[in-house]
Amino acid sequence: MISNIKTSTATTLAILSFVISQPKQKVEFEYYTVNDGLAENSVDVILQDKKGFIWAGTENGLCRFDGYMFKVFEHNPFDSTTLMGNAIVSLFQDSMKRLWVGTGPGLNLYNPTTNTFIRYPHKLENKNSIPQFPSGIEEDKQGNICCVGWTPGVYKQDPKTGAVTVFNHDPKDDTSISADLKSGANIFIKDSLGNMWSHHGKGLNLINPNTNKVTRFLRSKSGGSISSDTINTLLPDKFGNMWIGTNKGLDRMDINTKMVGQ
Repeated sequence: MISNIKTSTATTLAILSFVISQPKQKVEFEYYTVNDGLAENSVDVILQDKKGFIWAGTENGLCRFDGYMFKVFEHNPFDSTTLMGNAIVSLFQDSMKRLWVGTGPGLNLYNPTTNTFIRYPHKLENKNSIPQFPSGIEEDKQGNICCVGWTPGVYKQDPKTGAVTVFNHDPKDDTSISADLKSGANIFIKDSLGNMWSHHGKGLNLINPNTNKVTRFLRSKSGGSISSDTINTLLPDKFGNMWIGTNKGLDRMDINTKMVGQ
């Protein structure tokens, strides 16, 4: 036993000695500011598109970086082909390589040929319109663009027609999302099966992209449920699990069986 401990200790020391003796790798940073063409020094969202361009969303416009210089896209109140607003809250590139840009007034679809945008605004008089400050943008199996925002509910838009379907909370309907109408869903993600998941304050909602059916998952005293209706974060893994971070701990759900374990 002593011989084994000595051998293990010697091996450990040898490994540590090897690691310590290696030359330290120099880490270099490059800094880009408004002096280099950035629209604003405060960058809120970043995306690299399929062509390799880096897109940086600021509160003063959208920036595209090609490795050498920045091109800035800004709102122009006299040009309807520009961004609806300068505060960029989200960026998403879909399977058709189209770039979607979330701004305060709604969604913007970028046209790379003309460097212009198609606007999909939030309309107060139309409940079936894109929310304000759209975020958590995802694409479902049918190619629809889904998101949440400041306006309550989960939103699904058909890019071909522009038609928007809204999933709202209805206290009289158990098949509606469990979100409170006072504020919108604050988490929205897609799992490996293409299902859409949303959360706001009370439980978890599963939206089937094929049927638009909503299934609620709420805490139950009888067990076998999520540990809390207050959910802080969600993460689907590559093994078919949904990891659910709550204020009572970490839950794991099998997205095929919908069984939950803590």
